[in-house]
Amino acid sequence: MISGFKSEAIRVSDLNLATWSKGEGTPILLLHGYPQSSYMWRYIAPELAKTHRVILVDLPGYGESEGPEPDEANYAYSKRNLAKILVELMTKLGHEKFQVLGHDRGARVGFRMCLDYPDKVTAYCALDIVPTLSVWDNMDWKNAMGTYHWPFLAQPAPMPETLIGAEPDHYMDHIFARWADDNSQLSSDAIAKYKQQFRSNSVIAASCADYRAGATTDVEHDRQDQQNGTKIQCPVLAVYGSGFLKNMADAPRKEWEPWADNLQDLQLSCGHFVAEEAPDQCIPTILEFFNHN
Repeated sequence: MISGFKSEAIRVSDLNLATWSKGEGTPILLLHGYPQSSYMWRYIAPELAKTHRVILVDLPGYGESEGPEPDEANYAYSKRNLAKILVELMTKLGHEKFQVLGHDRGARVGFRMCLDYPDKVTAYCALDIVPTLSVWDNMDWKNAMGTYHWPFLAQPAPMPETLIGAEPDHYMDHIFARWADDNSQLSSDAIAKYKQQFRSNSVIAASCADYRAGATTDVEHDRQDQQNGTKIQCPVLAVYGSGFLKNMADAPRKEWEPWADNLQDLQLSCGHFVAEEAPDQCIPTILEFFNHN
């Protein structure tokens, strides 16, 4: 998928997870966002692999990875359960401690991983998100217009699955045009790969289950940690574009501060797909962060 990376399907929690790895040094786990796959790291992963052991994985249910069966309790695709599965993956690969770089949904899995496994994650970088509670707590009508996909995808099955499944390519084109500042920065081969995976009913179902968990179970887990004063213990770098994220928060750093004492942030001139729209802008800061933590 990405030149020089070894491809391997690894069995974890009765799921075959699609992984790619390369490099030596401190292990770093890269977690992609919606509606992408691990291919989104094609610019950043090779640079990190010069100094790190880089592990890419398609999130359970996305890309080439098997996912758990969606459940009525919205736990199977909760960030807590996905974090547990991916910590098991890293343990199986022999990595008891590691760094995490995540974008979008992958960054939310990384967020929960930091809170539930503070002894595992030694540094965490999140691309273009604010914490889940901030998204919902800021959801006035203007934010809802900008981020309607959050409540849409969280609607009970099979409504969103049916609508997306009827015209998946049209929906993907809509997403990329809406979230990217300059859609031309997304390569045609990448968009083709992302469209291909969303022609699968199982991927559509998994992604909707992911967002349902984000509106229910994830909120419960995050609210409990908020009430308990639980914070991320490792260093945190929040990188965000100047475009899409304004629909979720006026000041992203302010939303991160209650969750992390050791916090750095960086705003770039791009849309939501930071790693693909502005790799040259974000790579130096990401490399410096992980090399020094």
